[in-house]
Amino acid sequence: AVNTAKNTGVGKINNMNVPTTSATKDAAKDAIDQAAKTKDDAIDASNLTAEEKDALKKTVAGEVQTAKDNIDAATKDADVKTAQTSGEQAINAVEIPASVSKTDAINAINTALSAKKTAINGTNLTDEEKTAVINKAQKLADDAIADINKATTNDAVNTAKGNGVQAIKNMTIPTVSDVKKNAKNAIAQAAKAKNDAIDASNLTAEEKDTLKQTVAGEVNKAKAAIDAAPKDADVKTAQTAGEEAINKINVPATSATKDAAKNAIAQAAKAKNAAIDASNLTAEEKSTLVGQAQKLADDAIANINQAKTNDAVKTAKDTGVGTINNIPTTSATKDAAKNAIAQAAQTKDDAIDKSNLTAEEKDALKKTVAGEVQTAKGKIDAATNNADVESAKNTGVETINNIPTTSATKDAAKKAIDETSGLTDDQKQTAKDQIDKAVDDAKENIKNASDNKGVADATDAGKLAIDKVSAKAAIDAAVAAKKSEIAQAPLTAEEAKPLNNLVDQDAAAAKAAIDAATTSAAVETAKNNGVETINNIKVPTTSATKDDANKATDAGNITPTVPGGKVTVKDPSHLTDDEKNQVKKNVEDANKDNFPAGTEVTVGSDGTATVTYPDGSKDVIAGTDLIIAAKGEDVPGSKYHSHKNGSNSSQADRVKGASTANGSIANAGNNLAVKGESDNAFVGVKGESDNAIGNNKATSLKRLPQTGTKDTSILGVLGMLLASLGLFGFKKKRDKE
Repeated sequence: AVNTAKNTGVGKINNMNVPTTSATKDAAKDAIDQAAKTKDDAIDASNLTAEEKDALKKTVAGEVQTAKDNIDAATKDADVKTAQTSGEQAINAVEIPASVSKTDAINAINTALSAKKTAINGTNLTDEEKTAVINKAQKLADDAIADINKATTNDAVNTAKGNGVQAIKNMTIPTVSDVKKNAKNAIAQAAKAKNDAIDASNLTAEEKDTLKQTVAGEVNKAKAAIDAAPKDADVKTAQTAGEEAINKINVPATSATKDAAKNAIAQAAKAKNAAIDASNLTAEEKSTLVGQAQKLADDAIANINQAKTNDAVKTAKDTGVGTINNIPTTSATKDAAKNAIAQAAQTKDDAIDKSNLTAEEKDALKKTVAGEVQTAKGKIDAATNNADVESAKNTGVETINNIPTTSATKDAAKKAIDETSGLTDDQKQTAKDQIDKAVDDAKENIKNASDNKGVADATDAGKLAIDKVSAKAAIDAAVAAKKSEIAQAPLTAEEAKPLNNLVDQDAAAAKAAIDAATTSAAVETAKNNGVETINNIKVPTTSATKDDANKATDAGNITPTVPGGKVTVKDPSHLTDDEKNQVKKNVEDANKDNFPAGTEVTVGSDGTATVTYPDGSKDVIAGTDLIIAAKGEDVPGSKYHSHKNGSNSSQADRVKGASTANGSIANAGNNLAVKGESDNAFVGVKGESDNAIGNNKATSLKRLPQTGTKDTSILGVLGMLLASLGLFGFKKKRDKE
């Protein structure tokens, strides 16, 4: 039982828990830690730099350690409490000072700001401008201090301080007051405006200089007042006073020297205008010269106004008066018109001299010209305006130009010769030369006649000679027409020769009858008979020799069908490609069931269609049956001109022509040639009937100016000429008697 009790007691003692720490002391230490944390938080929240904060926190940590050591050494709860309280007091007593680094930096900023303000106040700026500049410097200082306060390290503080101080130092202080500068500019502008007005005035250089010196004095006064003004309002007052003083300077409107010069110019212009009004000029010329005088006067006055000195004014005046006085008062328009009259007269006199008139006729015409010249010049002098001058000139020139220098009747006869178709140029010229000779001979004979009967005989002889020339020209035209018809017929040389010989024989007989005629009526009869005889010579439309050769060919067996409608062309002698293609298409369409395969159709420039058959033989369709001029009429000039020749033959008969690939049978020179050609390739020729030929010949003759009617009119005109010459001869004879 003893052992049991012992063991139980020992076990309880051994099992009893002994604490390793003191709860009282732990609570005291926690209180110390809480006080330290509060102090550290305050340090962190301060404006100290990191370095300054670290130093303070180390002080707090030292006090914490001291307090905890005292707590651990305490043996009683009361001692623990005392150690805790002492530790808390020591920690709380740790002071958080202001940042020495930031304070120094802020002081540096304020020092820089103070220096800048001193410099600003020492300028010539107005009070308002100084305040504005100081406020700008203050803003830089405030920004720098804010940056310093935000800095968390000494380096950051130093950087903010350095930047702030430098910014304040670098801030520019205006050396000139903008307010005062603007005020002075306003003064300068007022002075410039006044000086410009002085320069633009009519004053002399001396007057301008005096006024400009007055302006300069007011400018200096105003600028001095502006410089002395301390406030913006004072500056404005000085500016306004200066501008008013400058603006009040009077610039005289006129210069006595220039006014006198202008009066001299006005007097010269007035005198010139009076002279112009009293002259023989046209209304337009007067108006022009008055305007010119005014322009010169205006220019002179402008030069006077621009003159800088009295001498320059005098020069401008003298020059202006001189130019005005030199304005002419003669009429250039009338002079030009008279020159035109003189030129027309000279041209007409030259033409009279070159004419084949007699000396008496030339003198008479020149006197007529001279009379018209005087009439025209008188009307020109009397004209009061340009239109009347122009009218008088034109009338005079026209009248002079219309004075004849040749015989109108003889010219008409020559024109009739020109219009006679069928004559060559040589034949026409020969006829004209013969007419000239007949007229000249008649004039000479009339001039040499000794009595009235001689004059009458010479006149009749001249008329008869001219009638014979015209009659022979008509015979030549008929010969040319008939030979052209023979040449166009498809005859061989042997067949054509006797026909041409017959034409020549009939022509020779007709001319012989004309030569033998002794009266104009007999000449007319001989001419008409000759023309009719030649016209009545019948030309075969086919060649028997060639017809025999054509029978074995396609051309001999096929008659091309002429299209029903004609192609309208612009130029019948030069068809375009499109027009040719249309003609070809019309021929092919009209003969699509008529031409054998392989037949080719080609169209010439005049619209003539050549049909080439497979065997080489050819047919030709005249262009006049295929085309029509744009004006709507048939193309003239062809013997197949169906609508005007009265032909009763079919179209197919009119288009038959022939040639071979190597040479035309129709053009063969003789019957042997035709036979030789027929061995190769042949063509058929179908011509018109004799009736058609007769009608065609009649039509051709209608188109030639050789019929009795036209020739009679020509001879009548020439007769009038010779009759007039006869009357002239009779008058001359009476004058002699």
